[in-house]
Amino acid sequence: METIRLNDLLQLTREEIDRTKIRFMVPKSDIGFNPNADAEDPSKQDEINLTALVHNEKKIFFKDGVIAIGFIRIRDDYWLMTGIVKVIKDNGQSQPATAEYLTKKYNFRLVVRFHKKSQNGVRLAKGIIDDLEVIEVWNSDKTLNDTTFPGYKNVSVGYRELKKNLNLNPQNGARPYAVAKAFT
Repeated sequence: METIRLNDLLQLTREEIDRTKIRFMVPKSDIGFNPNADAEDPSKQDEINLTALVHNEKKIFFKDGVIAIGFIRIRDDYWLMTGIVKVIKDNGQSQPATAEYLTKKYNFRLVVRFHKKSQNGVRLAKGIIDDLEVIEVWNSDKTLNDTTFPGYKNVSVGYRELKKNLNLNPQNGARPYAVAKAFT
């Protein structure tokens, strides 16, 4: 199966990629909240995307016209996209830039796999956008702590457990032989 890359979904032009920066966010006390814990709170999602994502700390990364894509780590090498915004006004060092959403379609729904090799949290998109492999696109109801369906790659049921579930579950309404035959 062919790998889906981030830009396959975002469809950024080469010109847009040249002015795009990607921020990989991890919890920090100096920005006043924890992106991983606060990602599910709708009232804090704008704070994550319009403040933390475009915050110019020691350097001014986000100048006028820059497109910013934010990610928060959900586990090793797996990142949840927080949003994609365009900087309208650079407010200087130690300040968040003023930004607006380019789209909200994939906010807090798109999971990519990427091995971050350096400590730098802000990277130029043109150097890494083709390395961001899309793993999942969550439906709008899924959250970070949702374990109802862990994804096909994480589902594994042994023969004994399957047999036990088929034989002991009278609610399934099917004969165990008929159900087992359907799997062959």
